[in-house]
Amino acid sequence: MTKLCSYHNSKETCLIWFRDDLRLRDNQALTEAVKEVRQTGKPLIALYLLDDKSEALRSLGSAQQYWLHHSLTKLKAHLLELNIPLFFQKGDTHQQLLKLCGDLNITEIFWNRRYSDGSIAVDSVVKSALSQNNITCNSYSGYLLHEPWQIKTGKGDPYKVYTPFWRNFSAQFSPTPPLSAPKALDKNQQSDLLKLNIGDKLKDWKWLPENPNWAKNWDRQWQPGEENAHKRLGVFLEGAIHHYKEGRDIPSQAYTSKMSPHLRFGEISPNQIWYSLAFHQDKIDPASYETYQKELVWREFAYHLQFHWPNLHQRNFNKKFDHFPWIENQGLLERWKKGRTGYPIVDAGMRQLWQEGWMHNRVRMVVASFLVKHLMIDWRHGERWFWDCLLDADPASNPVSWQWVAGCGADASPYFRIFNPYTQAQKFDPNAEYIKTYVSELQSTSANDILKPPKASQHDIQLDFKSKTTYSPPIVAHDAARKRALEALKTLPK
Repeated sequence: MTKLCSYHNSKETCLIWFRDDLRLRDNQALTEAVKEVRQTGKPLIALYLLDDKSEALRSLGSAQQYWLHHSLTKLKAHLLELNIPLFFQKGDTHQQLLKLCGDLNITEIFWNRRYSDGSIAVDSVVKSALSQNNITCNSYSGYLLHEPWQIKTGKGDPYKVYTPFWRNFSAQFSPTPPLSAPKALDKNQQSDLLKLNIGDKLKDWKWLPENPNWAKNWDRQWQPGEENAHKRLGVFLEGAIHHYKEGRDIPSQAYTSKMSPHLRFGEISPNQIWYSLAFHQDKIDPASYETYQKELVWREFAYHLQFHWPNLHQRNFNKKFDHFPWIENQGLLERWKKGRTGYPIVDAGMRQLWQEGWMHNRVRMVVASFLVKHLMIDWRHGERWFWDCLLDADPASNPVSWQWVAGCGADASPYFRIFNPYTQAQKFDPNAEYIKTYVSELQSTSANDILKPPKASQHDIQLDFKSKTTYSPPIVAHDAARKRALEALKTLPK
């Protein structure tokens, strides 16, 4: 850790520890920390700690690093307006917090709870160590609409099926009025801390890509930060929400909220979204209103599952799939990653992911199904690729959704339900607008030719494609791939 510039603090200090809650509004940990220092006259310091040492914590993906760099930059500026300095530190959470507390005479810490794999274990160890050193720890809820252990079946068990979980949740949950952002602290009270030069510079973490800069165009459509989260939500609630029920399945149209990256990093709380949605309820079609609520609760369900069945990004929820005969084929995996499968809607989705750090949800299901069923490649390879490439890669939703598609998760889509990429494209991209946006080789090809499934043998398909376009021919034939996947399913234990 950087030396403290001969800073000697005789005053007791409070610390607000930011994690997945990069906002000022509706942030109970920040609200309570500010309340405490107003009452006691203690100074307040803010910290973001990047733990790159604890094996229990999953390393950030590349796209997440990009978003965090910009989000933390904005948070630092907003906190300075409140006269609260935000410092960045990297290393083992336990060691770094204890050292910082000793150096700055920190006697009380405030944070919002987190629930991702490993984080609960890390936080428990940290809380115990801090308490043994007479440091008061205050933790609050703010990342979810409910604590993941609260909702149970009539028998007191965790839910494994989404629909009854949704019914139970919706019957008992109501949003609370979101907390306002705190007002600025007295500058004199904060003056010594504001002069400090400790910790790391965010730029030194090298989170922004350079050679190559694969995110060079992302700022045209993504603006991280709390203010931008609220702007995007406002635009959604004034427009696209009115078409959400049906429109959310049309990838060529902007009918989804795109709130997921903001929600992932806590730039806006799910409570704020739910509360704002309820405020607009009278103006929204009931079906679209409930459908969007259900999407928020699916995220809750994912964390509910992860809390009760940890390590879902590594382990099959359904243990029968431990015996599934996955195929290891690095060449086909790379073709899938690069959007070179010869299936237009699959390739469009994978190229959108690379170009934008995001993919339309309907297409996410199609490309995931293609990987695990057409190519029979282990879903964990796809989950890891999404984890690295998605701006909204969520520790719970990402693995739970992958397992849902793969048929091995809780309340999963059955493995024998195999998406036909051509049928999906015909239904949800009938004019091939989405496909042509991302697959440049097909921009001058008619929608009819793009969407028409080939019926010839694999050899004839390749010849046919080469005669019409530079676009890659299909790497597997749909009917043969479907048959192979179903035969593999029969090998699982009953």
